[in-house]
Amino acid sequence: MGVMNIVTAQTYSSIISDKEIYDFMEWMVDNDKKSEKEIFGKNRDLLVKTAPWDTANFISENKALDIQYFEQDNKYLFKRSEGLDTLFTDADKKFLLDQYNSIQSSVWTKNIGGKKIQKRELKENDEINMYSIPLFTKDKEFVIIYKIFYCGYECAYGKYYLYKLIGDNKWKFVLTLNPWST
Repeated sequence: MGVMNIVTAQTYSSIISDKEIYDFMEWMVDNDKKSEKEIFGKNRDLLVKTAPWDTANFISENKALDIQYFEQDNKYLFKRSEGLDTLFTDADKKFLLDQYNSIQSSVWTKNIGGKKIQKRELKENDEINMYSIPLFTKDKEFVIIYKIFYCGYECAYGKYYLYKLIGDNKWKFVLTLNPWST
């Protein structure tokens, strides 16, 4: 018998497989901490567009302005005031940036955890979730995801979530970063 080659789809990233991404997403929707289930876990629809990552999440253009209270849009994840600089190695930070740069698709192609994909523009009275493509550390011990809950024009909130792998596709919530609301 010959060796069977298993092809792993790479729709979202040229670095992380779709299976790894969807395995985490399914786990997250099913197992998120109680307070987050109230916000994101209700069986609200999921916007087809992914929540956006930004270069500012990974690279600070001006370290002199790197003070929590002066951050623009609270996007930058690796600033001293948040503590992620001590959690992640430079190799992990580079790997996260490499994943950002390798994103190939910014739309979800299948339902996640029972949430139906909505392939339309946002409406005024929508209550809908948006999730970024999750980014993993080099050893895949940690994952960061950006979540947004949209509740209408001038009504939305979001933050970044960090999880740690504790078993076979089992994750533990670690912390949230850079919350915002409108």
